[in-house]
Amino acid sequence: MYVEYNFDKNIIQLMIENPIVKMERKEGALGKIDISSLYQQGLKFQGPRPKAESFKLKTRKGRIKIDMNIKKSIIYFEPGVVRVAIELDYK
Repeated sequence: MYVEYNFDKNIIQLMIENPIVKMERKEGALGKIDISSLYQQGLKFQGPRPKAESFKLKTRKGRIKIDMNIKKSIIYFEPGVVRVAIELDYK
């Protein structure tokens, strides 16, 4: 599997090189499924950046607008896992 991140479009794309998934239980193997027949080639996900730069929050004093300032967006890899994180400041 490899991962590609398009910063301009804020899209993460996963390309799975071996789309065969083994289905197993404690008793043993139940079978295999080829997930390439279920999904389009390359799974695409929204990236770490939020879609909006601000959001509105309802408070006791009424609705307020909160602006977000992206400090850092991170994509990091662990064996079998892709983690996406974002660090924000709020105003």
